Amino acid sequence: MQFVDTHAHLTFEQYEGKLDHFVTQAAEAGVGRIVTVGTDLLDSLKAVAIAKEYQDVIYAVIGVHPHDAASNSPQDIDDMGRIIEDGSVIAVGETGLDYYYDLSPKAAQQEIFRSHLTLARKYSVPVIIHCRDAFDDCIGIIKEFGPQPEEVIFHCYSGGLKETKELMDLGVIFSFSGTVTFKKSSEIQESAVYLPMDRIMLETDSPYLSPEPKRNVKPNEPALVIHTAAKLAELKGCKLEEIASATTANFERVMLKIS
Repeated sequence: MQFVDTHAHLTFEQYEGKLDHFVTQAAEAGVGRIVTVGTDLLDSLKAVAIAKEYQDVIYAVIGVHPHDAASNSPQDIDDMGRIIEDGSVIAVGETGLDYYYDLSPKAAQQEIFRSHLTLARKYSVPVIIHCRDAFDDCIGIIKEFGPQPEEVIFHCYSGGLKETKELMDLGVIFSFSGTVTFKKSSEIQESAVYLPMDRIMLETDSPYLSPEPKRNVKPNEPALVIHTAAKLAELKGCKLEEIASATTANFERVMLKIS
């Protein structure tokens, strides 16, 4: 039984000099593959370097987080295109909109979001979306690009049924983090129950959002994705093995393009 952590930030300082330990911990827990996600160009280059060092275990995603949208330059997007052409990454992101913290102007966030969607469509790779307090604008921009069957992944998914059904119609994939295990996450849990097995994936969003019953573990780490998987199995009334099999197959189909 194998799991995939489809969204972690292994470039962050919490893992510096300790990657071997965290990768070993993950493997011992049955988490054999991890996706590390960039937040700006420099961080993305670090993600690519890590993926090359841990080939077939760690995979890289490159992008500019909405928090950093204001410091992005058009050259950064061109550079990311060249990295994709090198065959070193499996998706772009995380991109999207964050109106909760609002660390970059909304116009800058929207502009860089569109740039990522254009990049993803050009190179036929999926795009990983961060969306907080910005659902209407976020889905509006996605719709500008037309239907997105298995091209868009909403990471750390936190939407209720209304949002979930609207995204389902666009062919979105939903990635669940430790938030689905939290006691006050009834809307997220309701969405998890509603979604078919071929539309869900697992993630930690390490170093953040340690799942129950490991909320006190800091930093969060890929090994703990098994607790999110266990909660999904409980919610969907199925065996843990079914969650492992479905989410792994979805990762391979959507992110690795293995049919």
